[in-house]
Amino acid sequence: DYFVFHAPYNKLVQKSYGRLHLLDARRRHAREQARKARGEEEKKDGHDDEVTAAASDEQDPAIPADYLTKPIEETYSDKSLEKTLKSVSKASYDRRLSDANAASKVV
Repeated sequence: DYFVFHAPYNKLVQKSYGRLHLLDARRRHAREQARKARGEEEKKDGHDDEVTAAASDEQDPAIPADYLTKPIEETYSDKSLEKTLKSVSKASYDRRLSDANAASKVV
């Protein structure tokens, strides 16, 4: 399985994919915090859903914790976060999207 993004510039596709990683990480973080608040342990027997499964199937470097709780609106123009997301999602991007975006890199 893989995503196919369409954009006139591949850099926009990379940014979009990195943003998906941030949103997935924020969702996982919120779930973990809710479990801790309820006193539940983290599930060890598999993934909660396809979002967690898709995001955790590689050993990506972690997204800094302050970005997981920062208001989402404050992350939109953060260039440091943009670079972090690009590096965090690189392995997954290469595996899932590089074939689909090969033509846009050449054109």
